[in-house]
Amino acid sequence: MNAPQLKILIIDDDNQVCEILSDYFEFKKISSKSVSTLKDALSLMEKDDFNMIFLDNILPDGNGVDYLKKGYFKKKNSFIVLMTGLFKSDLIKDTLKAGVDEFILKPFKLNDIDRLLFKAKNFIESFYDFEAAVEKLEYFNVRFAIDNNINLVKGVGKIILRNVVDAGFFDNESQPLIALSEVLSNAIYHGNLELSSEIKENSFIDFQKEANKRVHLEPYKNRKVYINSYFDKERFFIEVKDEGKGFDWKGLIRKLNLVMETNLPYGRGIFLLVSIFDEVFWNEKGNEITLIKYKSN
Repeated sequence: MNAPQLKILIIDDDNQVCEILSDYFEFKKISSKSVSTLKDALSLMEKDDFNMIFLDNILPDGNGVDYLKKGYFKKKNSFIVLMTGLFKSDLIKDTLKAGVDEFILKPFKLNDIDRLLFKAKNFIESFYDFEAAVEKLEYFNVRFAIDNNINLVKGVGKIILRNVVDAGFFDNESQPLIALSEVLSNAIYHGNLELSSEIKENSFIDFQKEANKRVHLEPYKNRKVYINSYFDKERFFIEVKDEGKGFDWKGLIRKLNLVMETNLPYGRGIFLLVSIFDEVFWNEKGNEITLIKYKSN
């Protein structure tokens, strides 16, 4: 898979900036277009695919960084350069979180532009090198065995999903991370520690106190949660098994089928899982759950 040539969009209401950049890119034999408003930029991006964007922060119809935060301009294979007249530490932190890859201070030198073109080209090539590597992938398998430390849940989820998101099963990690954290937390609290949902609903403080006690008591303290994560070119699945007594998942499913918009606290997690994953099922005992996601064509 060969990386495409740079295709640049300039978003700036300063005509002189647009002309300087456009002329320089033409000299470099790089395709570029320029617009003066965010509205025009979005309209143009619907018709054309740009992999490098020079974005002014302050524009007539809005703030460039605000639009970035809403996900309008940033794609996995795009390189974003923020153009600004003043560097501020708060702005830099804010824009990095929003998805900016580089900054350029106005007025700029052409040497600065050359540096950015070089970085963008390397960034795009590395992205397509990764895509090519994914195409060669036969399978990827990760296994964990964790104790009843709830603080490990998010970290384990991030390790698993980092590769899965990059492989194209999810657009981002936020929703599957919430779902996976829910599954792992349930395996610890309700599986290994055998705490009921009713305790949590009545008093979360009492629920947490009881959890803190049980992690040091028999028969709970030495139980583990086993996680098996696997994906190949077509599907991702994760199995989470605890060492508890299991639960009556068939009874729960019957209740949820009768009341699809339930206010029962123990139904919300399942609705979340089935909205994110294509298949969700338990073993007969109810102490192992399997989640499956198929790659979209």
